[in-house]
Amino acid sequence: MSSALVIGGGPAGLSFALTLKRRAPSWKIVVRERRPEAAEIGFGVTMPSAMLDALGYDDARWSVDTSYIQWRGDRYLQHDIDLLTIERTTFVRWLQRESRRLGVIVEFETDVRGPEDFDSSEWDVVVAADGVHSRLRGLVADAREVEVSEASTYHTWLAAPRCFDGLETIFREHEGDLFLSFVYPYAPALSTFIVECTAETHARRGFAEMDQAQTLSALEAIFAPDLDGVGLLPGGTLRWSRFQNLSLTRWSRDHIVLIGDAAHTANYAGGFGTLLALEDGITLAGVIADASDVGAGLSEFEAQRRTDVLHRQRRALSRHHWHARVLRDYEAGDAQAVERATAEARQMMESLARRSIATP
Repeated sequence: MSSALVIGGGPAGLSFALTLKRRAPSWKIVVRERRPEAAEIGFGVTMPSAMLDALGYDDARWSVDTSYIQWRGDRYLQHDIDLLTIERTTFVRWLQRESRRLGVIVEFETDVRGPEDFDSSEWDVVVAADGVHSRLRGLVADAREVEVSEASTYHTWLAAPRCFDGLETIFREHEGDLFLSFVYPYAPALSTFIVECTAETHARRGFAEMDQAQTLSALEAIFAPDLDGVGLLPGGTLRWSRFQNLSLTRWSRDHIVLIGDAAHTANYAGGFGTLLALEDGITLAGVIADASDVGAGLSEFEAQRRTDVLHRQRRALSRHHWHARVLRDYEAGDAQAVERATAEARQMMESLARRSIATP
């Protein structure tokens, strides 16, 4: 009997386990997850409907059909989109339930701290899906094969108990500083609410010295015009961080492979980090199920995924740099930074549209 050990029970690891068990029912598949089974995991995630259809997901979802930038009460770059959002905890629990129903063994509160916690020789393939701070990355790539950089801005993930009407990018002035929020609904009365600011604003406002209640109070005052009288929800321990941009020159070695954020990250400004993780899991399961040799399957997995992942990473990073530039320009005294940047973006979008129409 062939066997697979999956370290990490998030979307990447579970989508691999579920898809492989569907494709190759005889495989023994064990998922080890450090969190308890009842853990709450984040807020909402976005993805196209085709991904949920591919997985057979039939639980709650929310349709988002508009995207825009909001500035001083006006909407810029408003356009139609076709995305679904789902509550991350609900989605992960569905993946757990479906995987276990088919015979995948999911072990909760099992913390794999490093290679000393398992014997890789006992498994035909070991899938490290343990996130951006992966403890198993060193088994695949050495320091020369890992590129990590931090975003110039600070951000924190929150939720708001109200339903916004689209995928919104909100620029909000407050006492001489400019803040940014990425907002999208994922339930009838819940929306993801990511707040971002420059490192200078983060220091000037003293966020590092505030406790959770003080931080929430400060952010609620800043975004009061957008919250419509509701507060913000931290979803566990509130923390500020700089986004980790991660790229590797290799994702596998021998029969050990990295997927999802353990192998690559894509800035939240471009969205679809969870989508990339799911695509990794599904693609890897497909090549492993069809390959006569695991090593050849892992090489095929990298060949299929690397170009698309790199494209998504670059696109997301480009959007982040655009937003960060607006924040920096405003703080440097350019009061028209948002209008000017959105006008430039509109011209670019119109130019691309004209090229698309002109191309036979």
